[in-house]
Amino acid sequence: NSKYGIWGVCWGSFSLRGHSERLVPGGMDRRSTDVSRRLAGGHELGFGLPGGDGVSVPVGFGVIGLGVGQAHAEAIRQIPGARIVHLCDQDQTKRDWARHQFPKATVGKRADDVWRDPSVGAVVISTYDDVHAEQVVGALNHKKHVFVEKPLCRNSEELAAVHRAWRRQGGQVKLYSNLVLRSAPLYRWVREKVRKGAFGQIYA
Repeated sequence: NSKYGIWGVCWGSFSLRGHSERLVPGGMDRRSTDVSRRLAGGHELGFGLPGGDGVSVPVGFGVIGLGVGQAHAEAIRQIPGARIVHLCDQDQTKRDWARHQFPKATVGKRADDVWRDPSVGAVVISTYDDVHAEQVVGALNHKKHVFVEKPLCRNSEELAAVHRAWRRQGGQVKLYSNLVLRSAPLYRWVREKVRKGAFGQIYA
C-alpha cells in the first residue's frame, strides 16, 4: 500500500485515465490503493499538462493557505514527480515556515500569484471557506488543476460560477474536493441500506 494517503488517491484520480476512482476513509493518515502504488513507482504521471495523458512529466504544485495546507505540502513532496513550487499565506510565520521547508519554492501572500505562476500545474486551496469558490474559479480560469478543501462553495451561485469556469476548460483540467468519506466502504454500506429502505423513512 502507498504511504501517500489521500494524495496518492487524488493524484490517481487526476491522472490515470480509464481507472475508477477508489478512495479510503481517514484522509492522509490512512494507507491507500493500488492506484497509489502505481504512482509511487512513477508510472503514468500525465496530469493534463503539456505532454498529454500518460506522459511522465514533473508536476508543479502551488499551495494556498498553510494551515492544513502544510500537511498537504508535506504529503505532496513525497510523491515522485511532484514538486512544490509556490506557497501562499497571509501569515508571516507560516510564510517563514514555507521558506524553511521549501527553500526552492516561491513564497508569497497573494493567491492570484499562485495560479498565474507558469511553473504551477495544480493548485491546492486550503484557505477560509468564504474564498474557496473565488479561488477555485481563479485557478480554473488559468487552466490549473484544482484540489480544494471542503466546502467547495457556500451556495448555488458560487457553485454555478465554479461549474462555468470548469466547463470553459473543455475537460482539460481536473477539479477535486476533499470529500473522501462519501466513497468510504462504511458510507457506501449506509447509502445502500438507505436505498433499500432498511432504516425506514429517513427524515434528515
